[in-house]
Amino acid sequence: MQTNFQELDSNRSHISRNYFYIHIALGIFIALHIILMAVIVGSVSSIAPEVKTTLDDVKVLVPEMHTTLVELGRMLPEIKLGMSVLEQLCNESPKCSYV
Repeated sequence: MQTNFQELDSNRSHISRNYFYIHIALGIFIALHIILMAVIVGSVSSIAPEVKTTLDDVKVLVPEMHTTLVELGRMLPEIKLGMSVLEQLCNESPKCSYV
């Protein structure tokens, strides 16, 4: 009775070595990403108090900006009327020039 055997230096050993190298490369890749993520989290956590202060300022500024825009919307017709009056006055004066 004959049995099949594989030589020690067959393609199979090359394949297992390739898998070993692939696993090492993946391990290095994952370790590098863990280190980079730790650095990023550390950087972001150091500026977190400043971000909170900025967000608090924004909470105050947004209502003020809204009020300013509402007032500007109310004044816009008057501004347009004033500009047309200014244009009429400038058209009547020979020394007037506006851009």
